[in-house]
Amino acid sequence: MGVSSFETLRIEKQSGYREVDLLKTWQAISSSIKEVLSKTRIDAKDIAAVSCIGHGKGLYLLDKKGKEFVNGILSTDARASTLAKQFEASIDQIWPLTQQHVFAVQSPVLLRWLKDNQPLIYQEIGFVLSAKDYVRFKLTGKINQEYGDASGN
Repeated sequence: MGVSSFETLRIEKQSGYREVDLLKTWQAISSSIKEVLSKTRIDAKDIAAVSCIGHGKGLYLLDKKGKEFVNGILSTDARASTLAKQFEASIDQIWPLTQQHVFAVQSPVLLRWLKDNQPLIYQEIGFVLSAKDYVRFKLTGKINQEYGDASGN
């Protein structure tokens, strides 16, 4: 009935680091929603459900009060590649617990990277979300993680 989109508002502070400003991303999402409603002339109160889909792994953090405080880390980020390789070297121990290989953009790997490299940010973390969890949070005010993403981490 209607479509709206925008490019990922990627920030690349240094090579291999791919982030998004969460508030600017939410503004773009909100504008997209408004555009579709306007184009289609659908009244928002007539919408029965909204489905949020993701775009791979990555890390979207809220502080202990449930507020955005750092950029989101996209699923194309490579800052934790060395750490992921170190974990993957122990795959024989990890596999029975996870049934998965280790990738640099999985939440636990990025969290460990933050703990080791940006401890002040790590100490402020209250909630860990995926991209779609963040969108759901902004739409509803509820902080939840989708089971599929949680099991993938």
